[in-house]
Amino acid sequence: MCALIDSTENMTIPSVPSKLAKYSRVGRRSSKKRKKKKKRKKKKEEKRKKEKKKRKTKRKKTKKKKKKKKKKKKKKKKKKKKKKKKKKKNIKKKKKKKKKKRNIIKNNSNAKKETYKKESYKLEQSPFFTVNTESKWRNTLMY
Repeated sequence: MCALIDSTENMTIPSVPSKLAKYSRVGRRSSKKRKKKKKRKKKKEEKRKKEKKKRKTKRKKTKKKKKKKKKKKKKKKKKKKKKKKKKKKNIKKKKKKKKKKRNIIKNNSNAKKETYKKESYKLEQSPFFTVNTESKWRNTLMY
């Protein structure tokens, strides 16, 4: 019975050299495939690295741009603030000047009024005083 099983086994299993030949052929093909796969993988990896680098540089550039923009904005704001401050200062100066001028004019007019009062009193006391002379004198004194 054992001999019978052995004979059937020999029939089903292929001969060794043909088996080797089959696998060697496949092996050769698989090495080529492996090489191609490796190449593809390498290419993919290179592409991925390139993309990563591109993204990084882009991010860096945008960051730099944003920083520059921020700096510019800050500078502009500072300039605007300075300008505003200067304008305010100038307005204050102008107001002060105006006030001073007003006071001078006021003081001058007050002084003129005082002198007018004194002079008019003197005129009234003089023996040659008439209404006509007073109006002439007023025109010469006031403004």
